[in-house]
Amino acid sequence: MKCKLILLLLVLASCMQNVAQTGTNITLTADVQQIPEQGFSISYMRSIVRGFEFDKNKHAECTIEDFDYLYVTIHNGFKEVKLMYLEKGDNVNLTFDGESMDKSLIITGICKQIQDYLDNINIQWTPDSVFAQEIPEFINSLKNLVAENQKGLDKHSNEINKVNKNFIKREKARIKYMMGLSILDYARAHPSMAKLRDYKPGQDYYDAILAWMDEDPDFLDIHEYRTVVTEGIAFVLSNQGPIRSPYEKVMQQVEYIQKHFKNEQVKQGLINFLVCSHVKAVGITHTKELIDFYNQHVTDKDLVAQFQKIYDSWTNVAPGKDAPDFQAMDTTGKKYSLKDFRGEYVCLYLWPTFQPSITEFGFLQKLRPLLEERKVHLVSLSIDQTPDSWREAIRNKDLQIGTHLFMGWDKNFLKTYHYNSNNMYQFVLIDPEGKIIETHAPRPSSGKMEEFIKISTRN
Repeated sequence: MKCKLILLLLVLASCMQNVAQTGTNITLTADVQQIPEQGFSISYMRSIVRGFEFDKNKHAECTIEDFDYLYVTIHNGFKEVKLMYLEKGDNVNLTFDGESMDKSLIITGICKQIQDYLDNINIQWTPDSVFAQEIPEFINSLKNLVAENQKGLDKHSNEINKVNKNFIKREKARIKYMMGLSILDYARAHPSMAKLRDYKPGQDYYDAILAWMDEDPDFLDIHEYRTVVTEGIAFVLSNQGPIRSPYEKVMQQVEYIQKHFKNEQVKQGLINFLVCSHVKAVGITHTKELIDFYNQHVTDKDLVAQFQKIYDSWTNVAPGKDAPDFQAMDTTGKKYSLKDFRGEYVCLYLWPTFQPSITEFGFLQKLRPLLEERKVHLVSLSIDQTPDSWREAIRNKDLQIGTHLFMGWDKNFLKTYHYNSNNMYQFVLIDPEGKIIETHAPRPSSGKMEEFIKISTRN
């Protein structure tokens, strides 16, 4: 008995050394021998990607806020990935040679028992043939897959439970909802796999979606849980009638959650997630009903603080606010800022020098007479990492319109304007006094910019 007690204390001490709790955030640092050629980054919640920016000592830091725990993927360019599980207060250091994580990566500040499991996990995904089954058999197949995948976790559960009482429950939920993603794909995949020409999901399909959902606040930081629950609700709502816009979708989702869910913490957590995601993506214009609903039903101080931060970031660049300044240069090295274009309308084009960004210049050429008539100065700001590709691209005669400047990847400037790298490029319209008219103007290729310019530049 004494030997067992000593062994347990050693295991606990080991984990305490590995997991250094330092506060309410998750902190990651990275030290490399050479900076990875294709970048070094982390991703989480599927849509968030953050690159490490190394200083002259090849050291980088990253802080993650607003999560009690998180599954984070490390990316060494496009060639290597590694999954980690982190909790609030963790201080994690990543050290490797900058070439191969597999050969040289050393991670300190994590629980070794959990990382050993994650390093050896082999998830069995839903085979295509299962989608040919009718709903009852399909759901049973998913449940069997969940059980089979959880067997791998069971092998590590005793050791993990000694050092972390929360992980096993959370990982079981992650596995369940990873398999649950297939339910959302069933309506699309079933007709093809079952060789059905005409197929419309029945009520049993929508009942199966709802039956898969749990109301457990401890699952709110699992991406797969958020996705299955919120998108599953959207599927159920679409069966009741067409959803015509993203705004209508999010309104119906939050109203459904408020009406049908029982656990108050889950309700507020999911409503906060949906509203924050919507506002972060599209801003606060025409969202009064949604924000009023949020203010009425979300009272948790931490959640409200998260939303307020996002809301304020949009009010700072609302129409009529002073447009953030920039620092850029032309091909001769001459420096420019927004003040150099005061007295005329300015259309900022934030773009990286590759397709489809370059294609937009062909549509801009067609708008040249209108831009000249309305005294709108096109200022194209290259956001490439280095100016080499930009200098080469703007030699193309099809790009000879407006003023070309190189700004580089100014993350603070781009963040202020809510630039989304997934959308690749962005147009911003500013009035002659340097006030914002619109931070996300229609793209020329959409066919809507001409009318937008005419309306926005009326005297």
